Amino acid sequence: MKSSICLVLLFCLFSSPSFVAGTATDDLNALHTSVNDATSGDVTNREAAKAVAEGNIASQLVAIQTAESEVVTAREDYLVAEADYLSKLDIYDASVIARDDKQAEFDGLDATYQAALAQKDGSDETEDYVCTGTVTVAAEDYVDHPCWSQHLRDLRTAQYNTEIAHIDSVLAELDAGDPLEEYTEASQARNELLSLKAELNAKIAYLTLMGSIQTQYVADLQAPRDVAEGELTALTTDRDTKQGAMTAAKSVMDGKAATVDTKAAALKTALDTLTSLQQSYASAYATDTTELDSVRDAIQALLTDVGSSSVTAKSALHLQQGGYAEIPAVNLRKDFTMEVWINFDPTRNDQHNLPVISQAKTPFSDESKFVFQLKLNGGPAQSNGDTGYSYFYWSFVMGSPDSPGYAVKLTGNAMQVYGWTHVGISVKTESDGRIFGRMFVNGELQATNQLSGGRWSSRLPIVLGKLATDRNTFFSDCIFDEFRVLSEAVTDAGVIATHMRTALSPEATNVRINIRFDDDHDAPASLPTALSTRLMDSSLNRLDGKFFTPSGLENVAATFVPSVVYDAPETTARVSTYALQLDSKAASQNYLALPSMDLTGAFTLEMWLKHKDGSTSAYYPRVSQAVRDGASREHFVFTLEMEDGSAGGSCKYTYKMGNCASVGMLADGLCKNVVEIESDEFTCTGWHHVAVMVTDSDVAKIFVDGTCSDEGSEPLPTGTCVKRLDSDEA
Repeated sequence: MKSSICLVLLFCLFSSPSFVAGTATDDLNALHTSVNDATSGDVTNREAAKAVAEGNIASQLVAIQTAESEVVTAREDYLVAEADYLSKLDIYDASVIARDDKQAEFDGLDATYQAALAQKDGSDETEDYVCTGTVTVAAEDYVDHPCWSQHLRDLRTAQYNTEIAHIDSVLAELDAGDPLEEYTEASQARNELLSLKAELNAKIAYLTLMGSIQTQYVADLQAPRDVAEGELTALTTDRDTKQGAMTAAKSVMDGKAATVDTKAAALKTALDTLTSLQQSYASAYATDTTELDSVRDAIQALLTDVGSSSVTAKSALHLQQGGYAEIPAVNLRKDFTMEVWINFDPTRNDQHNLPVISQAKTPFSDESKFVFQLKLNGGPAQSNGDTGYSYFYWSFVMGSPDSPGYAVKLTGNAMQVYGWTHVGISVKTESDGRIFGRMFVNGELQATNQLSGGRWSSRLPIVLGKLATDRNTFFSDCIFDEFRVLSEAVTDAGVIATHMRTALSPEATNVRINIRFDDDHDAPASLPTALSTRLMDSSLNRLDGKFFTPSGLENVAATFVPSVVYDAPETTARVSTYALQLDSKAASQNYLALPSMDLTGAFTLEMWLKHKDGSTSAYYPRVSQAVRDGASREHFVFTLEMEDGSAGGSCKYTYKMGNCASVGMLADGLCKNVVEIESDEFTCTGWHHVAVMVTDSDVAKIFVDGTCSDEGSEPLPTGTCVKRLDSDEA
């Protein structure tokens, strides 16, 4: 019995999906004709009105940006004025403190000075003071002396002078009398009067000296008091000047504050106007949606009649060259699951065309202010000068108002992407209050991370095919299908794997959005534009989306293509994780050696192969098995080689089997071919699946990407993809 062998090199299996049409074209066309007859003019008018409303909203967004800029400028001006006012207020406060300190100093000096004057000018005569004693040089010794008062001193001096005058008159009378008469008594009296007069003159001298001391004391007190008074006057003037500057600065600050209030009020008015415009737009949009409900219900009923098993994913949306789609916003601040199928061909894309779905918080906001972004990213280039990527990975980010600006980041595994990929994102609040985000790729859980902050919300649409935060410089080149958002978080990979192959019921209450891209876009050409660009939401919410194309590219930038996302067997791998790259040059020959296989019976040899773009035919892929180590090129069991095709940029694979063995070789040392077959020609670049089959009936076939033009024919001569083995040489 002959055995079957399957050799897989550079393992990267894709299915060869078949597309199941299964559509009721006549019924759908009749339905669209009915819709066109009933609603074409009304829908077209509404579409024009919506275009005007969209223009008004765009203009209002520009006005809001201008108002926001003016508010920012006004706040900056206010902060400058406030800083100037506070600086002048500090200077004024310091001048007030300096003046108050000087006032206190002056008050002390003035009080002492005024007390000295009061004592000097005092007129207390309630007691008969005796102004006698020893005079010293210290004025403070006399501050409390009864004769410190000038008034009392004047009274005493006048009294003493009166007494001296009386004494002088008595002495004159004594001198005029008989010198011999009562000599003894007169002499004694004269001596006593002279002694009294001397005593009185001493008292007058004492009082005069005390007056001089007091005058100097008062003068000594007045000098610093007058200096302090002058300084107080200067500080008062300085304080008043600082107060004027402070008052002027406060006036400027108050004016700036008023400007801020005015600009803020204008911004609020602009925002209110935008809200009003958006509400009017949403109302008009809802009206259109309501009027189209009967259309979608009829279409849905028709699809149900046709059968969900055959009409599962009829079409998908291909966006390229600036085309993008918008879907109304939903609340992603609660638990949710987001799923989408994306078809991406890395051979015709660069870093500016990778698939992306995102939602911004505000128009053109930076990356920390978007609601979310799901994007395919490329790894480093394979070598210097290579513009491609050596691998790809999916990333998902949710922005946050909290530091560091991201609520969660999820990064998938490195992989090779070619064809359809299913990506699922879920965010769930656990029983302990923690919130986790999860990423599923093709039904496999690839990343889990805890959210570290709050999440943004936004009324702006979800954008497919363009960075929502970008100013029209990043657009995808890929195909989208089956975009859906659920109001519950799916955390089980098995459930995601089931979801990715199941069409959701239109009556499901947990579905927020379900854009299937299955509208009949092959309807009559007279279908209104409002319907031809609409992306119908099959959920109960009726959140229809819409796609947009640059002028002149209406039939290129956004097109509907057949979709096969549900048709492949569940066991088929869509995307590989890694591939082996061999980069051989003349001085460095790299190769992969596998154990030998018995190819004498029936077998299938298959593999995915890709050659480096721009390499010459000398470095085209080659797989072979030699008779023995060191054998010449002709001594082989088989060879499979890529060769140039008949036209530029085309290639083909040639498969040869020899009859050489370790013994029994021909005398000339050459082997004879048992069979030589060539594949159909294909584009040289990119990944290609190559399969060689030898059947039990000794028929050899070669397929590239599942195609052999001679399949089903009788074995033909050499040079075709089907040939019977040469029995004479076998």
